[in-house]
Amino acid sequence: MFAITDAATGHGDSGDGLAGGCWYEAGGDCFSKRPSFRPNFDNVVKTQTVVSFSKDDGIAFGEMLAIHRTVSSLLAMRTERTQVIFLATDNLACKYWIEKGHAKDEKMQQLLQQIHNELRQADCRLYVSYVNTENNFADEISRRKTLESWKLQNNHELLMGAVSEALASMWMVAGGRVGGNPPEINKE
Repeated sequence: MFAITDAATGHGDSGDGLAGGCWYEAGGDCFSKRPSFRPNFDNVVKTQTVVSFSKDDGIAFGEMLAIHRTVSSLLAMRTERTQVIFLATDNLACKYWIEKGHAKDEKMQQLLQQIHNELRQADCRLYVSYVNTENNFADEISRRKTLESWKLQNNHELLMGAVSEALASMWMVAGGRVGGNPPEINKE
């Protein structure tokens, strides 16, 4: 499964923040050298999930909340057993906290524990990759803007690069429930 998340302040119902994301099936050929699968824009739009948060908690908390909400929703709605979720976020701090499984902030640590517990219960792994904010498809979800299909395609290419990186590393056979560094997009 592929997922994309974001959070923004000033866009929730109370003027605080809105955290959100979406997900879609990666396609059966995502592990081939030349995958042909392209996400269906309308189907991805239907998987949107959002949750409000207090701007007092900070944007990093909102970003982690978006990741948690998206992973939880994806795991609850999936039709088949999902082994790996490749997730794109534009927050490097959240990416690193997820990978090391620890954050100093107590609220952040609670979200991390929930994510890890849900992954463990689902027997699923999470691979987090970085996407630049300007190219983040979920940015429109967290800001309640019109979704743009070209951003979905850019995020899909980034996530395909994450699959390639994961396959080329020991991450696939070792480690905990999370792993990975930002991949370079293969432009063959």
